Amino acid sequence: MIQRLPTIVVLHDMAIQELCFDGMERGLLDQDVYLENMRRAHGQAGVEAAKLVLGHEMGARALARTYPGFELALTHAVSVVTHSRVAQQSVDTVSDVPTYLLDLPFRPSLRRPEVYRSGLGPLRLVQFGYTGPNRRLESVLRALASLKHEVDFCFDVMGKLWDTGYLRNLVNQLGIESRVTFHGFVDEGFLDQKLQQAHLVFNLRSPTMGEASGSQLRIWNACAASVVTNLGWYADLPDETVFKINPDREAEELKSIVRSLYADPSRGKRKALAGRGRLEQIHNPARYAAAIKKVAEKFSQDAAHSLLGSRCSFPGCGTLNRR
Repeated sequence: MIQRLPTIVVLHDMAIQELCFDGMERGLLDQDVYLENMRRAHGQAGVEAAKLVLGHEMGARALARTYPGFELALTHAVSVVTHSRVAQQSVDTVSDVPTYLLDLPFRPSLRRPEVYRSGLGPLRLVQFGYTGPNRRLESVLRALASLKHEVDFCFDVMGKLWDTGYLRNLVNQLGIESRVTFHGFVDEGFLDQKLQQAHLVFNLRSPTMGEASGSQLRIWNACAASVVTNLGWYADLPDETVFKINPDREAEELKSIVRSLYADPSRGKRKALAGRGRLEQIHNPARYAAAIKKVAEKFSQDAAHSLLGSRCSFPGCGTLNRR
């Protein structure tokens, strides 16, 4: 539909190559249309890279590291709504279409959870979601294994994993199988309960593709402390709301945070409460809806701007000033 109709594009995730290839496999996206868009956005090099995926010589996730694919969504875009500054800047780099940066919405629970995270017993750690290699679970497991003789912990992992068998074998090799539980998919009530009990939630992304994190909003909703990678959307989060680690010092900084929380489990409370406050103030659905209304009201103006921009794309036309 996005290849056929002028529309407002909500670009939540810049890396959409897996979506495109899934669409082609299901007959929902024409391969010729996809390849023409890759040629327009990335030239022949992009086309040849895409053909490697079509020939099963490379994965779509690997392709997205070089060619995220978001440009394919801009063919007839009237305007673009993004949820992260890095996504907005990326669109602005390749297109003159008007962009709007809106904070991702999440409906908070009516009351803040009143959870007491005990200093007795093991440090309770959590990771959840659709977990691919960029979620750094393998690195987390190795870091925790190096602390198994000095930190008492239990680690609950929930959601879909890219290779469950490999990760189970890794946990056994690291000697932490009694402390790590892979739950698979769980219902929301169980997930929220685990988050409310957690001393720390791992929400790492490296590399990041500019996505805003619905997972982070759920973590804040549970008044839980989390650690994120200091990249992309996460780098823009206020320091008082999350623990941040440098991707080049991932293992050392992860271990430092876990050690500090084990010594003083209440250390994450301030960040958890600051995160919950930000969720309520900045990510309120009513605030988002009001902003969407304003974007919709500018549709005609933005459509004229985008149409003029597409007609002035030939040499000598000059550069349009974005509004």
